[in-house]
Amino acid sequence: QAETILRGVLADEPHMVDASNWLAAALWNQGRDDEGLAVLEKAMAIDPIHPAITMNAAFSYHRGGDSDRAIALASRLAQVPEPSEMVLIDLVTLYREAGRFTDMLAAAQRVVADDSGPADFNAWRHLQLAWSYALLGEHDRAAEVAAAGRDPQPEAGSAWVGWLFVSYRPALWRGEYREALRRFEAATAASGVAPASKSMIYGVLLALAGDHARAVELLEPALGDELSFGIEEGPVVGQTLAWSMALTGRQGDAATLLDQLEKHGSEVEASGGLDSSKQMYSHARTALLRGDPDAAIGRLRRAVALGWRDYYVTHHDPRMEGLSDDPRYQALMAEVKADVDRQAAEIARREAAAGATADP
Repeated sequence: QAETILRGVLADEPHMVDASNWLAAALWNQGRDDEGLAVLEKAMAIDPIHPAITMNAAFSYHRGGDSDRAIALASRLAQVPEPSEMVLIDLVTLYREAGRFTDMLAAAQRVVADDSGPADFNAWRHLQLAWSYALLGEHDRAAEVAAAGRDPQPEAGSAWVGWLFVSYRPALWRGEYREALRRFEAATAASGVAPASKSMIYGVLLALAGDHARAVELLEPALGDELSFGIEEGPVVGQTLAWSMALTGRQGDAATLLDQLEKHGSEVEASGGLDSSKQMYSHARTALLRGDPDAAIGRLRRAVALGWRDYYVTHHDPRMEGLSDDPRYQALMAEVKADVDRQAAEIARREAAAGATADP
């Protein structure tokens, strides 16, 4: 019905680009990704710097494996006078998922420097920079930046979620799972929020910290049908729930859930919709948890080819332990680490040169 109404609006007002944006969303909800992108491309020809349309098109290209085109679109928007803060944050995300960490850090630094947005979103700004440092293996700097994002403490809404993230994620990135859980519980308590009200986050943290029984209690009712890769938490929560089920004597239920994740991920992959590095890495973890290390390695190689470089925030993940002694995995992780270290060294050289230039 929404599609019919919006097509009628556009028939009368073909230059109403907001209606085109809504139509694209309606088409994507039906799995008609190519049609949705075509609608956006037509709208961009009318208004080439419309933030929502351009960024939706950029992420569509990114999901389709064309990260360079996605980044080019986002970069164009970032060059306009007073760009939207969300455009800058989205650009950080695109660089991160493409493995372009030198550009990612520069974009994240710009996000923090450009503090023209609401004060309540200070946490979200600092989260981008803290995450960038963690990905580069600089966990101490990540923790310092995250701490700077904890002031002020928002009361509610998405701004509060950003504050929650900077409260516990530095420990998570280090692989200090019990500490991450403790910080999560402390942060929710300080805000008068029941930890279980954020059941997906809490359940995953409980599992990583080793409390699999409680993790299952929270995650099983919370997951529902959210297995879609379009919902960031879906596959991660499903995998974690299955992992904890298997470790608490429910191997049959774990296998059933992992089969569902495998089926869904493979269907998305076959349709050409599983071409971002993050999604492919997640698809690899499903294969590993199902006991198929060969498929997991193949998918990991494709994730790396797409730009996956999250070594310093994932190498300690216990859900990936099934590959820890596999020479193919060790070689692949060494390749990823070497590329991240190369980028970190380049950043250090640039910072040193900038510092030398600034000295009197």
